[in-house]
Amino acid sequence: MKDMTTRRHIGTMVGALALGASLLGAQTGAASAQTMAHHYQTSSRYGFQLIASPHDPTFTQLLGINDHRVIAGYDGSGQTVNGTLHPNKGFTLTLPNNFTPENFPNSAQTQVIGIDNRGDTGGFYIDQANVTHGFLDMGGTFTTVDFPGTTSNQILGLNNRGQAVGFFTDAAMQNHAYIREAHGAFLVPPIPNSTATGINDQGVVIGFTQPTTTTADGFILRGDDMRTLDVPGSTFTQPLGENNQGQIVGTFNDAAGATHGFVYRNGNFQTIDVPGSTATVINGINNEGRIVGFFTDAAGNTVGVVGAPTDGNGITLHASLLGKNEVPTPGDPNGGGTALVTLYPNRDQVCYSLAVAGLAGTLDMAHIHKGAAGAGGPVVVSLTPLTQGSSSGCVSVSYKLISRIAQNPGNYYVNVHTSPNFTGGAARGQLSQ
Repeated sequence: MKDMTTRRHIGTMVGALALGASLLGAQTGAASAQTMAHHYQTSSRYGFQLIASPHDPTFTQLLGINDHRVIAGYDGSGQTVNGTLHPNKGFTLTLPNNFTPENFPNSAQTQVIGIDNRGDTGGFYIDQANVTHGFLDMGGTFTTVDFPGTTSNQILGLNNRGQAVGFFTDAAMQNHAYIREAHGAFLVPPIPNSTATGINDQGVVIGFTQPTTTTADGFILRGDDMRTLDVPGSTFTQPLGENNQGQIVGTFNDAAGATHGFVYRNGNFQTIDVPGSTATVINGINNEGRIVGFFTDAAGNTVGVVGAPTDGNGITLHASLLGKNEVPTPGDPNGGGTALVTLYPNRDQVCYSLAVAGLAGTLDMAHIHKGAAGAGGPVVVSLTPLTQGSSSGCVSVSYKLISRIAQNPGNYYVNVHTSPNFTGGAARGQLSQ
């Protein structure tokens, strides 16, 4: 079966990704390219919620979000692992954990990528003959969207005016960005080897070109005015989503090859890295500034993430949960996960988000313990068990305990338990900032 993870899977982001918008007039000449002056900031304050699909908690990608906070995405890597195929299966998600399957009828695999405020969605699917098609789901009616005469298409974004963007691949394996109007007509901007990934309600299209297999240059297209959008110092920038306020999100590789997410606005880039991640991609943003994407954790899981701007009053800690960290009895040698813990001293509260996958048994307990690395210790905060692979919440905790954790987070750890396999602890990680 054809691999559908090329577009989104971390480590293979040189595949087809694109963003498009409506060109409000017929474009017959080459788009004029200009370089914009950009500034780079190394961090941004977001509060994160981790999401692991109950269908396949080892691999979840969140790709679009509308203003009602309904999220589009998919689970399953599309790969065969230990003899078992993990096919891409699409969904929409209403937080905290209401997953609704959404797959093109009779498809082998589906990714749901864009979602508008009506709840209409777009994406792509692979049919039983291993051919990739774009699709739209408008009011519950699925329609294949393929540029005429082509055999490989993807829809990667849509706006609230019925327009969608994506790309097709020609016989020479070159990508061509396109805009599909609400009435079904296609516009193909004259941008070589391009992918359109998003379009907002003003008809601004974003996307990227790929001069080589290892480089990518972002662009913003307004009518026939095209401007580059590259993170300073990076040779690989892919804008992936935008809103009506001019904010753009995406991914870039740094000089060392590490993958980071970004949010761009008014000439400024801010990197977005989920604490404890080895690679982060931000794929969608709504008009509230809420972002969605995914990251790779220390256990190798791909975990969905929702981010909301914060006031910066919390202290965020993280822990990478692995079985080898459990003492005195080792935990599960397979699987693991991530814990994010935010301390709020001013309101005597600890908020958390957990995501784990691949552990044997039923997840039945999760705690914060007092204890340095290599030592066990008593429970100081009880967390909600992870019944579906991820959980989030807040608990009241004394100011005194919050202060102690904040002063020395390495003396505290998070662990999860499973029954009947690892009742003493399946995976554990020390807190760090």
